[in-house]
Amino acid sequence: MRITNNMIRSNTMLHIQKNKETANDYFQQYASRKKIQKPSDNPTIAVRALKYRTTLVEINQYLSNCDEAENWMDATEEPLKKADSILDTMIDYVTQAANGTNNDKNRATIAAQLKQYCEFIYEQNANMDYAGRYLFTGFRTDVPMLFDKEETGTTYTITENIDINTINKYQYVYGEA
Repeated sequence: MRITNNMIRSNTMLHIQKNKETANDYFQQYASRKKIQKPSDNPTIAVRALKYRTTLVEINQYLSNCDEAENWMDATEEPLKKADSILDTMIDYVTQAANGTNNDKNRATIAAQLKQYCEFIYEQNANMDYAGRYLFTGFRTDVPMLFDKEETGTTYTITENIDINTINKYQYVYGEA
């Protein structure tokens, strides 16, 4: 096959053009600090970038949830420690009241003191909140555990149907039959 000067020149120009395009791509990446400009430039890299961004958002949310859970646990621990120390004191009072050397007046005083401790635990710790959410109300953290005022007009009726059909009979066999 015969190679002419025109063929050599056109191949050289083609390679120079490809090198200029590659250099231009690298300069574009350097200037914009992005690997690709459009998803169509390299779909594989675009999919990986989206996956990495999603993973990063999930990790940040997880860390935020961990911090929130730790703060919630700290807020819950404080009233429980108070209640624990009061219960320790109450155990001492009960032990003292069980002693045979106390008279009825002393026992009544101890009982009154124990009642005050119970009311303190119930009233002070039951409605503790953290960030506007009540700690000890289960899944309904938007309402307090205790009622704000005494309700005397509310009545509840609980009916339980018990007959022979609602009673279940179970038989267990242990060991050999």
